[in-house]
Amino acid sequence: MEIVTPHWQRTLVMKVWTEGMDKTFIRILAPRKEKGVGTLRIGNEMWNYLPKTNKVMKISPSMMMGSWMGSDFTNDDLVDFAGSHQEHPPHPSATASPQVHRRR
Repeated sequence: MEIVTPHWQRTLVMKVWTEGMDKTFIRILAPRKEKGVGTLRIGNEMWNYLPKTNKVMKISPSMMMGSWMGSDFTNDDLVDFAGSHQEHPPHPSATASPQVHRRR
């Protein structure tokens, strides 16, 4: 995912797993600064794992409309996007794109 603002730009490499429409897990693979950050959504509840502090933070419903990782996506947008796609096998050239893996 490319994030571009007037002041900075960065690329996030991530893996996304879904189970049905109610469960989504996103793991950031790169850049190094965000590597290991995880986002889990089960139903209407969402948590972020922050590896630097080894803490899990529950995202309150009021924060669901907040920006995810500095992008234009909200927390809610990102997990809805991941859950709306069919299975996509990983592709070696897809380093800047989310890779969606769906459990059946």
